[in-house]
Amino acid sequence: MARSGSSIGIPASMVLALIAIAAPGFLVHRTRFGSHLQAIGASRALAVLSGLAINRTIVLSYLVAAAATVAAVTLLARGSGNSPGSEEPLLLEMVLATLIGAAFSRRRTVTVWGALLGVVLVTALSTGFALLQVNIFWVSGIKGGLILMVLIAAALDERLHR
Repeated sequence: MARSGSSIGIPASMVLALIAIAAPGFLVHRTRFGSHLQAIGASRALAVLSGLAINRTIVLSYLVAAAATVAAVTLLARGSGNSPGSEEPLLLEMVLATLIGAAFSRRRTVTVWGALLGVVLVTALSTGFALLQVNIFWVSGIKGGLILMVLIAAALDERLHR
């Protein structure tokens, strides 16, 4: 990495973001551990019947999730710790991105690629509002309204498929 925080013209944060998306996607969809994890998530009882080591897989999944603290530490370091209240809009964006990602999946579950799509859409929305200089309170209200719309659409979809 160069002194400017980029390598071959690609910002270091972009490289970290690509790794943060590609690594879990590969882990869940291309490894034996990922297939065991998906089997346990789909039906714990069937996973027990098939002889999977459920407790070990669950513990490993928590360890993998704990490794994600590197991303959190990077995000906190970026803010230098001197911006109180900056986490609240990020939490709202995280919830919205996750719900949008789940809404675009076939089974209405959270997936790595759905979360990535949600992040891209929410980032585009936030950037657009910032460029239009929309008041942050209106932006938060709109994002909250979008969360409610996604939840209502999911509930209606669930009722229609019963």
